[in-house]
Amino acid sequence: MAERSALTDGSAAAPRNRPRMLWPTTIAVAVLIGIVLVFIGIRLVTDVPNIVAGTVPDDDFAERYVAHPWISYLHIGLGVVYLLGAPLQLSRRFRTRPSRRCTP
Repeated sequence: MAERSALTDGSAAAPRNRPRMLWPTTIAVAVLIGIVLVFIGIRLVTDVPNIVAGTVPDDDFAERYVAHPWISYLHIGLGVVYLLGAPLQLSRRFRTRPSRRCTP
């Protein structure tokens, strides 16, 4: 009977932390962040010379970024902040850590 209660309360059946999964996950997240940063660099290298010179690029897709640079780069910047913060939601340590709020 004692064995059954140990299994039903979840303590005996709780999954153990698997540290060997940490490195592949970290590498995958780093590669994805690297891809995002590379595409931002490509976008900047393509658009900034046209914005500075006041010219319109030949590419219709790039023309939209040059025509409205503030809106475009605000959108890109906030997206980067979100994407760089997203891996924190996958971190068990970050999600389970108690908040340290100041109480009056």
